[in-house]
Amino acid sequence: MSSSDDFGCLRPDEVLQECLKSILKLLKDEMSSEKLDSDQKESLGVAKQCLESCYSLEDADLANAVSLVNAFNELTYPPVKNVLDLAESLKTKGNEAMKDGNYSLALDCYTKAIEVDCKRAVYFCNRAAAYSKLDRHQEAIDDCKEAIKLDSKYGKAYGRLGIAYANLNMFQDAANAYKDALRLDPSNASYEANLKLAETKIVSSSYGEGFDYNALLDDPAVLSMASQMISDPSFLNVVSGIMSSGAGGDPNIGAFLAVGQQFAERMQSHSPGIMENLRQSFSSLGQGDNHTNSTQNKEQEKKD
Repeated sequence: MSSSDDFGCLRPDEVLQECLKSILKLLKDEMSSEKLDSDQKESLGVAKQCLESCYSLEDADLANAVSLVNAFNELTYPPVKNVLDLAESLKTKGNEAMKDGNYSLALDCYTKAIEVDCKRAVYFCNRAAAYSKLDRHQEAIDDCKEAIKLDSKYGKAYGRLGIAYANLNMFQDAANAYKDALRLDPSNASYEANLKLAETKIVSSSYGEGFDYNALLDDPAVLSMASQMISDPSFLNVVSGIMSSGAGGDPNIGAFLAVGQQFAERMQSHSPGIMENLRQSFSSLGQGDNHTNSTQNKEQEKKD
């Protein structure tokens, strides 16, 4: 009789007999084990004889008795149909761990799923999300690339690749990844929002704190505009007004603002592209990284 047989057809006393046979089989097997010394084996022998005598099982056939070890394993670890089912169960456990905020456990589950089945893009993509949560962004990038290699039309892998790049301040790469994600999933609002944020960061990195003023001053259009302004008598008059003090010896703020306005108007006329970039740069300076991370984290929470 095997552990999978239906015991429902046996009478209670017969079920007890089968259980006792399983215990006797376990004792007999352990007595043959090399792990035990002679005293231990003798003790098991006494226990076996007591059970046999008590339940009149001296002549019992133990060859077909159910293995208690196997029965316990089947009850504790239900058999999976195949290794693919095991990988899926590990992924599900990983997703639950992500929801609970246990990112280390999730990472471990996704890694084991990959070890079982390394051909599923979703396992690498989900592990990338766990890596990102643990601030291991380069490893997240590597996993996203592996997922894309396995499935080039996997939009979520591109989206998470963009998040990993953005977390490393690699905004151009992030924008490219978001564009690929949107190409595969045009209606995804998170990808669109993250793309706009990445593009804003690209502009601010070029014209914000890291603005190259030397390049601006070397721009032929700016040089031409400056030359014309210096030659303009009205502009020189305004500059002269700045040099003189206002009432009470205070600076002539009105004249200073007038120069700024004229400069902006001339710049808009001669180099509208530069002015637009400057506007975008200054308007983005008030946007901190928290807003970027908030949008990206919402996308990160979605699991397959």
